[in-house]
Amino acid sequence: MRAVLFCAVLMCGCSGKPEGDKPPKDGTDQTVNPVAKLTFAELRKEYAHPIQADVKYKGKFIELTGPVWEIDSDAIGFGAMPTDRATIICKIDPAHKAEFTTVKEGKSFTLIGRVAGSHVDEITARIITLDMCRAVK
Repeated sequence: MRAVLFCAVLMCGCSGKPEGDKPPKDGTDQTVNPVAKLTFAELRKEYAHPIQADVKYKGKFIELTGPVWEIDSDAIGFGAMPTDRATIICKIDPAHKAEFTTVKEGKSFTLIGRVAGSHVDEITARIITLDMCRAVK
């Protein structure tokens, strides 16, 4: 029985598959290939069905373009206005923070980020979160 379990663990842990879109743990830069290129409106529409959208995108990198309505020191918010029923928050990867110096509220901006999922806040607005965000050059 132990031999079977050991083989199963060995096969799962040593699949030989590349890390893919996972950034390195040491903080060095790595090219990320997004699974989709979406606009703010397209991602918001996908998350009208959050379970299906999570299956399709959660944990994967996407390229996102849309109007910026809020800029914070560690995140930017996409939306038509802060009271949108669905908002996208993109948490900036600290290693790529300098790339966000050109972001301007009210202007369109393109970035790549990993979809972390969504939730509904206390005012019943859907919040879609991306992390590890970096600007598209």
